[in-house]
Amino acid sequence: MLNYNNITKYIHIGMPKNLSSTLQKYFFSKHPEIYHLGIGIDSLIDYIDEDVNVLFENYLMYSKDFEYIQKEDFYKDKISFHLKKAKEKKKKAFGVSLELLSFSFTPDMIDVTQKAKRLYDLFGKHTKIILIIRNQKSIIESMYREFIKIGYDKSYKEYIEFLFLHQSRSFLYDFFYENLIKLYSSYFGAENIEVFIIEKYRNKDGSLKREGGIPCLIKDISQLLNIKNNNLEIGHANPPLTNRELFQKFLLNKRYNHDLSNAIFEGADRHRLYKYYSHELNFDYPDPFHDVKIKRNLIEYSKKLAKNDLREIEYYADPKILKEMEKMFIESNRRLVKKYNIDLPECYFNMKF
Repeated sequence: MLNYNNITKYIHIGMPKNLSSTLQKYFFSKHPEIYHLGIGIDSLIDYIDEDVNVLFENYLMYSKDFEYIQKEDFYKDKISFHLKKAKEKKKKAFGVSLELLSFSFTPDMIDVTQKAKRLYDLFGKHTKIILIIRNQKSIIESMYREFIKIGYDKSYKEYIEFLFLHQSRSFLYDFFYENLIKLYSSYFGAENIEVFIIEKYRNKDGSLKREGGIPCLIKDISQLLNIKNNNLEIGHANPPLTNRELFQKFLLNKRYNHDLSNAIFEGADRHRLYKYYSHELNFDYPDPFHDVKIKRNLIEYSKKLAKNDLREIEYYADPKILKEMEKMFIESNRRLVKKYNIDLPECYFNMKF
């Protein structure tokens, strides 16, 4: 792995539902001093080229070791090639942003520990790891809303039961932040792990705090990457649905299976893997965006239905499970404070699920 001391290497690993799409679309891919590999180039699922697309969307998400090791040297050379290009273009920062690097979105994804190891082998030492965290109650509820948007057809009760009862393969433990920090520190060094607490960057109404018109989060990340505070236009790249719209989408998901409501042996992210199918496997998948089209049509239909239907999505789950999850996360957050001296807001210790 080539290393240029005057270029700050970075990997923004998430967490999900923490402005990842916004940073990818409006900051990392737009800042003139950043050589950004993806995602966020042209679209919210695109990378700088097809090889990098396949690397991150397949080999760092799903590929077991026997497959990955056949391609490892090729992708190390590919990252080195782009790092050299960044040097030639006199860029000051070089890296990638993908929130799926911090957790396993679906149970068929490889473990986060494998992702971290592969990232270290690809990017090497002196790489800044950007982790943006959010109190677990809020992020788990937000993840449920995102699940509904992309096809999930189970109730909040069933969702919580899956997280807790099948925690051996759900993403529950990925939200124990001290685990993530310990894992990435073991490879990249504790001095290179940068934790941003989203609650400190938001106003009470959810808007971003700003200084001189620039979001404070953008200022702090720019400082970390040693780049200018360009006053880029920052929009909302992934606006949420209302609870009424989510309820309608939930009902429609039961009638029209797509993405997360597909059968267990079907892919949930075929649209993100289309480069892997065509570029890597040389297979012309008939319509990799079939589920995306269904999702988008159902979202628009849900918005129309919600105008005349007052019902909302419910957030009820087994109180015993919620209490146990609350206890688990609060204890984890206390360990985070004690071990890493991170100043967490009160909402990390007062989570009433």
